[in-house]
Amino acid sequence: MEEIAQFLGHENSRITFKAYARYSPDYPRRLAASLEVWVR
Repeated sequence: MEEIAQFLGHENSRITFKAYARYSPDYPRRLAASLEVWVR
């Protein structure tokens, strides 16, 4: 993530993570897990 942040010109990787982490391959699983907890 650090390299991507530098490439995009972000001040730090936190900005990059907040903007793009939801597009990671495991995002649908994390979303489903959080919704499952919320529904219970």
